[in-house]
Amino acid sequence: MYIARALWTNKVGKTYESIWLRESYWVNGKVKTRNLLKLANVMKLLEQQNTYLAEHPRAQVKTALSLIWAKIEQLKIEQWLSISVTQENARRLQITVDEEKLSEIKRLDGCYVLKTDVSKDLSDKEEIHGRYKDLSLVERAFRTCKTVSLELRPIHVRLSTSTRGHVFVVMLAYMVIQELNRLWKEMDVTVGEGLSHLATLVETQVILPDGVSFSRIPEPTEQNKALLKAAGIKLPSCLEHNKTIIRTYKHKKKTS
Repeated sequence: MYIARALWTNKVGKTYESIWLRESYWVNGKVKTRNLLKLANVMKLLEQQNTYLAEHPRAQVKTALSLIWAKIEQLKIEQWLSISVTQENARRLQITVDEEKLSEIKRLDGCYVLKTDVSKDLSDKEEIHGRYKDLSLVERAFRTCKTVSLELRPIHVRLSTSTRGHVFVVMLAYMVIQELNRLWKEMDVTVGEGLSHLATLVETQVILPDGVSFSRIPEPTEQNKALLKAAGIKLPSCLEHNKTIIRTYKHKKKTS
């Protein structure tokens, strides 16, 4: 990864600092592999269209050309890829790669620019690039909060205080998820999978002849033991029986 610094000034005279980053175009590199996959997709479509033209004498070559060119434009490789009719057969198409143009484009493969007004004294280029990459974690956090995991949406409340309270509880739950993700990081298990395993924990109600009742927790599975141990949780063997019924959001949906 090559990183270079540069200063630039916008139209109103404010100075920014640009950081240029370039992904090396090594063999089997991400960008190179992506270009090869695009070319393979076009070649596959080309073979399909050539077969169709050979088997259907009334099929129009113009239509096949349009379909393939639309695919090339969709993949945004029209700068170095072209399509034409072969000289030997007027009903067979071929693809030509402009190697000179492709080599020129390769020089900028994987390049992108980060612009910031943070001075060099406050942050170095590696830290700025690291913070930019952390944006994916922020996007994942919003996605986790909005999807089934925490059910931020839909919000069926009207008052602003209720809405803020709902979002606040969701954010607290997300903090729990993040903590579990940290604790279970070395166990090769996602938070969702871990919670699914823990959902199998049950309690057994024991009623004595004199009417006294209490709850016992059966021996957890090895998987659950490992999850609880990593989270620093030790389950008690007995619990005082509580007859309180907790109505969860899912329970309300089932009974409504």
